[in-house]
Amino acid sequence: AVLPAQYVSQMSYTDKLARPDEKSYYYRLLVVDSCGTNAFLSNVGRTIYLTATPKMDLTNILEWNYYEGWLGGVNSYNLYRSVDEGNLQWLVTLPANQNSYTDDVSEYMETNGKFCYYIEAIEDKAGNYYNVNDTSISNAVCATQTPRLYIPNAFRPGSPYNSLFKPVNVFA
Repeated sequence: AVLPAQYVSQMSYTDKLARPDEKSYYYRLLVVDSCGTNAFLSNVGRTIYLTATPKMDLTNILEWNYYEGWLGGVNSYNLYRSVDEGNLQWLVTLPANQNSYTDDVSEYMETNGKFCYYIEAIEDKAGNYYNVNDTSISNAVCATQTPRLYIPNAFRPGSPYNSLFKPVNVFA
């Protein structure tokens, strides 16, 4: 069903029973007029559920379900990351047909190793006759890398490489 333009407005609903950190949800909106008559039934929308898994190869594997429900579909996904509970910052924009990403965190070995993420779906205007750029944001999720201690088994004094014999802390 298409709602005439003069009736289009923004609505907000908070599902206080939802657990977006545990699963994805499907929603549909039913508008009932003052006489109790069903005036409009929306499309079905699905929330994005994001998971993050830390790996021993200094990466975090991120996976999510595709957002569903927009007339024009999804144009792209923006992935955001914070390091050690700092500010969330844009990390990468991904195509609409991608629902996983491997984040190489090897350049952050001197941090505590806590990486938090969320993903944002951006609506595609094609097929959207309301000409609205909508977004949908996933749950926030964190992955904590395992602290490691590397102990060298050899060193070469006076060399520009490997000239010190000392343990190295990673994510600690």
